[in-house]
Amino acid sequence: GKQKITNKITQMGLLIFLFNIIRFRPQIVQIITPSAYYLLAFPIFKLIKAKIYYLVHNVNSFTLDRFTFIGKYHKKRILWIEKMTVLSSTNILVLSKREKQHMMDAYRIISKKIIIVDNGINIFNCKRNYLKDSKIIKVITVGSLDRKEKGTDSLIDFLGKLNFPIELTICYYQEHMNKTYNIPSNVNISWSVPLDEIGLRKEFTKNDFFISFAAYEPFNIALLEAMNTGLLILATDRIGLTERFNKKLQKCVIAFG
Repeated sequence: GKQKITNKITQMGLLIFLFNIIRFRPQIVQIITPSAYYLLAFPIFKLIKAKIYYLVHNVNSFTLDRFTFIGKYHKKRILWIEKMTVLSSTNILVLSKREKQHMMDAYRIISKKIIIVDNGINIFNCKRNYLKDSKIIKVITVGSLDRKEKGTDSLIDFLGKLNFPIELTICYYQEHMNKTYNIPSNVNISWSVPLDEIGLRKEFTKNDFFISFAAYEPFNIALLEAMNTGLLILATDRIGLTERFNKKLQKCVIAFG
């Protein structure tokens, strides 16, 4: 079937999708999430000489063994889809130099096939006012305890070593399955339900710091959004966005671990 999501976005079933490829013969195709759904279209794209640009948000061949716990069949399926997408693409778009290296190590593809691009955000007039006194330090982060690479466990442990009270807000996008974590006595954790863009910026302005101790983060759009509100930040050097920082902002970057 076919469903119109917005004026510019249409969601299609597989047969309608393939029919529209043949009908409109696109010159450029961008893939942002590799899926078996697209694999059937690759021979058609090649036949009509369409250029395929694959925007990589996560190099699965690097992350699956290090940060996730999934079954062998599911893992093999994800890696096979990723490999077919990489090999079929005209160019690979990545969000950092580190991601480019991960991609080259995993698939032995030539450097010039990989292009480093920037992510962007919408600009809102939500600003943190540091003139207001805060009796308790408030820290905010975005991530999940289920996603080891986000470093949420490390952040909680770090805050627990401080000798003053901390209010920590964790914004998440899906329910946490991991319930086995120890909350330090000086840390009060609030879980924020998924928020829209403006809601998240407003939540940022209620805090004193945005901290991310991520072990792996190709870009970190939430960090950029926090910076847009004027929030003080602390981030690891494993976050792709920090590659764009000038010398002053590099003072807010720490070595991972």
